[in-house]
Amino acid sequence: MNNDGNITETLSQNPPLPHENDTTADAANQFGTAALSAEENKQTPHAKKKKLPREVKEFIIRIAATIIAVGLMLTFLFGVYMCHSDTCYPMVKDGDLCVTWRPEAPAQGDLIVYKHNGETRFGRVTAVSGDRVEIIDGVIWVNGYIAREELLYNSSNGVVEAKFPLTVPENSVFVLSDNIADTNDSRIYGAIPLDECCGSVAFLMRRRGF
Repeated sequence: MNNDGNITETLSQNPPLPHENDTTADAANQFGTAALSAEENKQTPHAKKKKLPREVKEFIIRIAATIIAVGLMLTFLFGVYMCHSDTCYPMVKDGDLCVTWRPEAPAQGDLIVYKHNGETRFGRVTAVSGDRVEIIDGVIWVNGYIAREELLYNSSNGVVEAKFPLTVPENSVFVLSDNIADTNDSRIYGAIPLDECCGSVAFLMRRRGF
């Protein structure tokens, strides 16, 4: 009994050291827990990022596609121009908005928008490629027929570039103002190349009365 008591007293005073394998296992568990916590911390900011709903993405794509389609149409099919003169009064008045159609070459009698020296102008096609234009006694003739019965002014105070009789060159048109008193048209600067034509007027929106 005394021996057993001495053994018990000795163990109580000097408890057994932890086993080496137990210490290693505890350390591994602590390391794994720390690594897991660090990984969770790294993933937390990414988890907070919100993704756009699918409906929003589809809406943005549709808006972008619509803008591109309208841009292409205005570039190759249609054009929108505002008149700032009385060149084609009373058909087109100052302040009117005109929508033009571009794919087809303008025909005789078409009201067109064209550019000359960087200025946007409106005029009526009186002759097309190959037509012979003459002004005799203030009357305009195309291919031997009277094209307009109004008396024309041969020139204005500007520099006259056109010489009559005039044969309209290829890919060009001869344009007169509807307001015949406005001589800033083909009577002054000759035929208009088609690449300066912005299209035939297809629709007109009046902004200043009727």
